[in-house]
Amino acid sequence: MAIPEFKDFLLNIRPSFDPANTVYNVFWENIFGCTLYLTEESFGLNVSKTKSKICTGKERLDEIENAFFDVTQLRLSYNVYKAVYAIVHALHDLLFCAKEGNPAVLCGDVSRIEPWEVTKHLKRVNFVNRFGEAVYFDENGDPPAA
Repeated sequence: MAIPEFKDFLLNIRPSFDPANTVYNVFWENIFGCTLYLTEESFGLNVSKTKSKICTGKERLDEIENAFFDVTQLRLSYNVYKAVYAIVHALHDLLFCAKEGNPAVLCGDVSRIEPWEVTKHLKRVNFVNRFGEAVYFDENGDPPAA
């Protein structure tokens, strides 16, 4: 199973005008084989002498055929995503006490959590993630069969 909405997220990546945020820009330049924002003022270069094509930032990722966009093989990543949320739910149940009609208050000592306590609460996890999938474990602590 692919991570729901992940392909849409990837296809909506755009270059950033923030010089501190270079990750998207490097990605963009590698995918399209071009250079972003190459100007004489910013790099002290003569643009006409460069061999790199200039990116406009308006190139379309949905027109690229690249293995990077094949999100159907990300089952492991999606399972890690669900596992992290399951642990978060278990820790929340372990650390917070909720009484009917009252908001949860901290009742556990974070510095004294034992692994067996986390395991105990993890086995009782039962929630629906933001993609509508129920996450829970059977009496042996195994997830349901897919």
